[in-house]
Amino acid sequence: MTKLRELRLSQGWDPVQLIGHMKIAADRDGIRLPAVYLLVRLLFLWENHRAPMPAYYVSLLDRIYDGQLTHLPRTTSTPVGAR
Repeated sequence: MTKLRELRLSQGWDPVQLIGHMKIAADRDGIRLPAVYLLVRLLFLWENHRAPMPAYYVSLLDRIYDGQLTHLPRTTSTPVGAR
């Protein structure tokens, strides 16, 4: 099990609940995230190491999980699908 999935499950969150936390944190940054259905797909890909996670999402999730994701590689600086 990946660290990202392990942390989500340890909180008792399903993917949509995590995405809700992501959207709240992104709103504080002034960033508009993609639609929930797209984020569910991205989260699945990230949790299963099928797609690299952009740097913004790593830092966003790191804040949500209180610094427990700092080991994840950062790949790009632009949120996928951000407007």
